[in-house]
Amino acid sequence: MPLEQIIANTPIEKGVQFGRHIRVDYKLNTDDLINLSKSTNSCILIPTEDSPEGSEVAGVFITHLLSETPSEFHVFLSYLHNKEVFVGTSAGTWKVNKNSIELM
Repeated sequence: MPLEQIIANTPIEKGVQFGRHIRVDYKLNTDDLINLSKSTNSCILIPTEDSPEGSEVAGVFITHLLSETPSEFHVFLSYLHNKEVFVGTSAGTWKVNKNSIELM
């Protein structure tokens, strides 16, 4: 099943954009749409600029109500921003750090 993802285009220096990302599944060699999946129920931009005191933002936290685990969008955002993404779900809090996902 081919897959495309539509990612919201927010300048990286503005922060981490959660929401307005869409996963599109369609039949192989056709334009037949199988499924559209949104990444979140809402949209939020979490600033990641360093503090005036010079401390660096190492990670961001977001709740995720659509599943018990983080999604591929959380992994993508961790890579894109080079930050840990902590995801709160009904199963607990997860740490996404590029290629690793762990339940804390």
